[in-house]
Amino acid sequence: MKRKDLLIKPFSTEKLAEYLNELAAASDELQKSVEKSKEGSLHVVMRGDYCMYYHRKNSKDKSGTYIKKRNIDVAKALAQKDYDIAVLKEIHKEKKMIEKLKIQLVILVIH
Repeated sequence: MKRKDLLIKPFSTEKLAEYLNELAAASDELQKSVEKSKEGSLHVVMRGDYCMYYHRKNSKDKSGTYIKKRNIDVAKALAQKDYDIAVLKEIHKEKKMIEKLKIQLVILVIH
């Protein structure tokens, strides 16, 4: 067995394409979630042993509006939105790396 066959088999273009489809599906789902979510972002301030949550409605807003304990669901929703946005960025980076890897595999197979 040739060395390049060993390299190509675990990283077949078909498996990479399948994984890209999975990433695309996850990305679409997260994008829909972000679009449906509340506008703005969460700002967390630590005060001793507890946290204070603020709703920043736009990027220019330095501190935001305080979120009272009875509205903790707003803080949870904003935290989920921030997390979803971070995951979307990572998915985008991973998709770019996989596309580069696919190109390199095609070049390797040709040579």
